[in-house]
This record gives sequence, structure tokens and C-alpha cells, in this order.
Amino acid sequence: MSRLESDAATLFDCHQSGGAFPYYFDQGLPKVPVPPLKQTLDTYLKCVRHLVKDEQFRKTEAIVEKFGAPGGLGQVLQKKLLERRDKTENWVCNEGWDKMEKSQWRALMGFARFSFFFGLTIQSHHDGHLLGVYLKKMKSSTSIMFFFALDVVTDSKPLSEAEILSQLEKTASMAGNAQERFPPFGLLTSDGRTEWARARDILAKDQTNMDSLALIESCLCVLCLDEASGTKATDTERALLMLHGGGWEKNGANRWYDKSMQFVVGMDGICGVVCEHSAFEGVVLRVLWFSSRLVKNLDMDVFTFKGYGKEFIKKQKMSPDAFVQVALQLAFFKCSGKLVSTYESASIRRFRDGRVDNIRSATVEALAFVKSMTDERSPHTETEKMKRLRDALSAQTNYTIAAITGMAIDNHLLGLLKSAKELNMERPEIFCDETYLASNRFILSTSQVPTAVEMFCCYGPVVHNGYGACYNPQPDHIVFCVSSFWESTQTSSAVFVKALNEGLLEIRDLSCPHPR
Repeated sequence: MSRLESDAATLFDCHQSGGAFPYYFDQGLPKVPVPPLKQTLDTYLKCVRHLVKDEQFRKTEAIVEKFGAPGGLGQVLQKKLLERRDKTENWVCNEGWDKMEKSQWRALMGFARFSFFFGLTIQSHHDGHLLGVYLKKMKSSTSIMFFFALDVVTDSKPLSEAEILSQLEKTASMAGNAQERFPPFGLLTSDGRTEWARARDILAKDQTNMDSLALIESCLCVLCLDEASGTKATDTERALLMLHGGGWEKNGANRWYDKSMQFVVGMDGICGVVCEHSAFEGVVLRVLWFSSRLVKNLDMDVFTFKGYGKEFIKKQKMSPDAFVQVALQLAFFKCSGKLVSTYESASIRRFRDGRVDNIRSATVEALAFVKSMTDERSPHTETEKMKRLRDALSAQTNYTIAAITGMAIDNHLLGLLKSAKELNMERPEIFCDETYLASNRFILSTSQVPTAVEMFCCYGPVVHNGYGACYNPQPDHIVFCVSSFWESTQTSSAVFVKALNEGLLEIRDLSCPHPR
């Protein structure tokens, strides 16, 4: 039995015994802590101080001071939150709060989705041991999608890899010989959630359609077998094809976006995974309307920096992730002359039902460093620059440790806001403040996806004038996927990549002025 078969069998057995993924083995873990109120408020002020103008910061400072005063609203909400911690498995994640968040998920397909090569996640369903297979056949400009369901587990025993291959070959043959042609219904899942729900209701009025939908929705995952794309197979083109299939006229219709995990395999060898990862990690989903205009609007640049990799960074006694995060701040500053609210996901899976929190990488120390690297009017010595680099790396590492140990600010502030909602209070002033709203508008959205093998992961920006920046540090190089929107006059993936390349070389020369 292969490792894949063994793992699938173990997961299936756990599943049948009533375990809920991905939290089946969480019961022995500690609960997510609730940070002290004062600590969070002090950290919040430090995080936003350099991102807003002085007048706005003074206003924010007064609002925060009032919120956190003895006997103030903050303490009332903190008490409520502590009570929730005691009564629930995880105060960050619970059914009631999840429902509040789901109301914000306006679209099923969005450019904030991950697309990558390769990975495996099994979606949990008590009756879920089917693999949905979608094949697209093209005749001139007509897109045709065929749906097949392949049972990959029989009597608690998964099919072997050879058996799955045989079934897939039969499936492809059946699609090729099919006489009846059906419209590409998968396109409907790319619409807004409300619109898709209405379309689904109409389809479900027919019993055959209802049975087909139920079968698709009970599948473990979706396998999309694409036609050859007919495009140049650069890394950037591969990334775009994974995200949107090249639009409806190519393979965009050969998807089912109302599924958390889609494996895509093309006849030309282009393959990867489309993953809406909030179902697994809890990252807030930010999505945009799917249309041909937005497909063309996505500016993606897959860039392999070959100057050095994580081994060089480690030799400098620096954290590779902190190093890259500071380099991203330098690149953004080179492009715009300022720093902005930045998101980096931090896993808190060490806690019961843990998901993620946010590492706020745009630190005061990072700003001091990037200014020292770019200020030609007041040049700094190499020693001063190196000290500021070390300070920025230390600040990034410290915040990362705080985040993964449950001491970051974003989940805590969100918990306080939701406590106010539960108490039927009006939205507290601190959460209406311009600074808070701006601080949660992540113009630079980043994520490290390190792997032992060569692969890259990509996603789109979460705001119209923002960047998505995913990276995979390898021993002797670093793979970046940078995205933005063509329609924004404030962004350019090519310009950002150029600045990133320059910055990485400059930091190398600063760290190791006389490389061997």
C-alpha cells in the first residue's frame, strides 16, 4: 500500500468514527489564550502609529485610551470574552461567530484563492468518499462540461493508484464518446453567493439536477481535467490558468468553485490545485466578482530570485521568513515611498481548534530600516543600516512569536467587536475609527508557503490597489508570486518585482559586504 493509500485509509477510518477534520486530534491541546487588554491596545497603537498622519493618530490615541480606561467599555467586552473562553473550546472560532463572518463571503470564486503545485487536503463529509471528476470538451467556441463521480473508497478500503488511473481513463473515454452535450454549469459557481444560491434553487427543481448537485457537494474534492491551454507555459501563465482557467472561452468553465479543493490536470501537463483555504485555516475570505474583465485585469508575475536562498540567510544568523518580510517592506517602500498595513498569516494550530492570526509586518523598525536604505539626502553608514536591519528582523521575529502563541492583536480585537455584537451594543468607537478601518485594509497581503520540493503558490490582491505576495524560500533561490490589478494606477507587479530584486541584492550586500 502506498503512503497516499495508507494516509487516506487512516483519515477515512477517523472520519467514520466521528472525527471532524482538521480538528480530530485537537482535544489534548490547550485553549487559545485571551491576551491582556492593555497589551493588545498598546500593541495596536504601536502598529498603526507610523501608518497614519499625526492628527489622526492623536484622535486614535484618545479613543483607545477611553476604550481601555478602568471600568470602560473595553473592560466590559474583555470580561465577556473571558467568559466565552471558559465556556467554549475556542473563543476565536464558534458557530455563531462563523455565521456572522459567512455573511461577508460575497463570492465563491475570487482572486484571493490559493493556486499551487502540489498538496493534498481531504474535505470532511460523513458520506464523503467520492471524487468529483470534471472534464471539458471544446468544439470551436462552445464550452462543454461533463460531470462524473468516482467512488475511491469501497468498504472502508481506498482504491489503489492503478485502479484510480484506470477509472479516470474510462471516464475520459466516456466523455469523448458522449453524444449529448450540456452547458457549462460550472460557470454559475463563479457568481456571487446569493446569485449562485438562486441559480442552484432553480436547477434543483428538477430531481435529476438535485441528485447531481447532491453528489457533487458530497465529494471529497474535485478533479478538473482540462483541455490544452494553447498558451506559452511560463510560470506566470501556469499561475493564471490555475486561478481562473484562462476565462470561460478556455478552461474557466471547467471548474466548480463551490468546493474548497480542486485539483487541475491539463492535457498539456499544466497542473496544480485551486484551494479556498479559509475552510482549512480560517483566513478571512476577501473575494471579487469573477468575470472576463477581472480575468484580464489580474497582473501576475512569477519571479524566481536566484541571487541566493535561505541557506545564505541562515548563515547570516537571520530568520529566512523575517528576512523576506523585511525585503517585501523595502520593495513596497521603493515603489510608493511609504509603508502600509500588511498581512502575513500565522498558524495558531498549537491550540485547540486553532486557525490563524495575523503578523503585522509593517513595523516601526522596518520603516526605520527602509528609510535608511533609500534616503539619499541623509545617507546612513553601513553600520547604521545593519543595526536597523537587525532591529527590523528582531521586531518581525518577536511579532511572529507573539502571533503563533496567541498574543497577536487581530483575533483579540475581532473578539472584542463580536462581544459587543453579542451584547447588542452599537459598534464601539474604536472600531469605527478611520485608523482601525485603514489598518484592516491590507494593501500588502503576504504568505510564506515553504516546501521541500520546487513549487509555487499564488493568489490575488485583497484590495483593488494592493499586492498579493506569496513566496517559497529554497536553499539557493526564492520563488515569488506577485499579483496586482492592471486597472490600478498605483500598482504594477513588474515594478514591484524589479524593486524586490533590487532590495534583496542590496540587503545581501549589506549583510555580507565581501561575499566569497
